[in-house]
Amino acid sequence: MIKCFRSHQIEDPQSDYHLEAHQCFICGRTFDPTPGLQVCEKCQWYRCPDCGGCLCSLTPGDQVWLNFVRSVICQSPESLAFLDLSLLPETQNPNLRAGILTQLHFCQKEARKLWRETEELR
Repeated sequence: MIKCFRSHQIEDPQSDYHLEAHQCFICGRTFDPTPGLQVCEKCQWYRCPDCGGCLCSLTPGDQVWLNFVRSVICQSPESLAFLDLSLLPETQNPNLRAGILTQLHFCQKEARKLWRETEELR
């Protein structure tokens, strides 16, 4: 099971996660998660307002790539805080890579903030 670092952000309706721009992994459109935006009943991802894409819309190969990236990168604030995002593996789907980079930039910002707070307590 992947322990997404941002899961606490996703579960909190007051979190900045719900204000950040999202990028569709299918068509590449950037959209804001406005109230009333559809969420897929199966995967719980926002559906793209243009193409309706969500996690379920990715090919099996793209889903494997995404799970690999998340299993390596998204396990802890420490693993994410100072990660060189240019080292993200290549994929045949440029929208998938661009979308995950958008998410990882948000997560990295949150991870660095958490890391700084932890360092200040030491």
